[in-house]
Amino acid sequence: MRPLAYLLLVLATAGWAVVWGCNNLQSTYVPEDRFAAAYAQALCSSLEHCCSENMVSFDYDACTSGWEGSIETLLASPDAGGNYDPRVATGCVQAVSAAAAASCQPVPGSLSDARNACQGIFVGQTPLGAPCTSSSQCAPVDGGLVQCAVVPDDAGAGQLPFSAPQGMAAPGLPVCVEVSLPDGGMQCTTGASDPCLALGMYCDPDSLSCTPLNGMGGPCDPGAIASCAPGTFCMAGTCAATLPEGSPCTSSAECDFTGLCDVSNTKRCIPRSQAGQPCTEGSQCTVGVCDATTKLCLTNAIATTAACNGKNQ
Repeated sequence: MRPLAYLLLVLATAGWAVVWGCNNLQSTYVPEDRFAAAYAQALCSSLEHCCSENMVSFDYDACTSGWEGSIETLLASPDAGGNYDPRVATGCVQAVSAAAAASCQPVPGSLSDARNACQGIFVGQTPLGAPCTSSSQCAPVDGGLVQCAVVPDDAGAGQLPFSAPQGMAAPGLPVCVEVSLPDGGMQCTTGASDPCLALGMYCDPDSLSCTPLNGMGGPCDPGAIASCAPGTFCMAGTCAATLPEGSPCTSSAECDFTGLCDVSNTKRCIPRSQAGQPCTEGSQCTVGVCDATTKLCLTNAIATTAACNGKNQ
């Protein structure tokens, strides 16, 4: 872990004013034009020991330069929504800095645990019914799915009768709307971008609405692999317990979390590879990540060769 004096230097070079008082390090909020540098320096300082744990190369200068560029690009993109919150951003940098003393696994206080604090910087602020150009600009709704979309002229999100629209876009222009179907289910699309997954549900391919996952013994759709809760899989229309090592299989979805299906050879559930063992894809590894450079399974999932050298991929 780097000494406190180094942290003070990092914050100073990032343009983040620091003062010492009441036996605590206190700071002003990180301004938007300094966030990328402050975040990159905090991240790379905390990432160093995780790179060492994975035995991958680490270059501090390349790490900070690369991540600073990635964050600057993110801040300038439509996904940022122009909603920079300096208070949340400061909390993000503090959480990332503190992770230097934490485990590299996804536990409280770790870099992974800081994700929620950092993602909050880009949470949309645009209310329902207000003009938008990207769904990322729209404020979230608990338990709902909000998108930026064109709606019928009379579908305002709160207007007095016969009054001029308040805070609404002109007819034909997109506004923030909560997307739903007549039956109340959340509208969705199947595939890798399934928005239901974040809600702990799956996208029903027939109704195209978010549907609760089914547990052991519950009904399921053989055409929707994700229709059963973790630890189960869909077998003949019913959610059944995933299978242990050595069991016959046709898909890795049938094997428990410790294994995968050897579909090209034995067609049985086999153990996932341990850290340091050769791999070609993440599904083969216990932590779910195969390093693209070393082609080895990692001990922790966050410190890849790319990440440790400033590449956001």
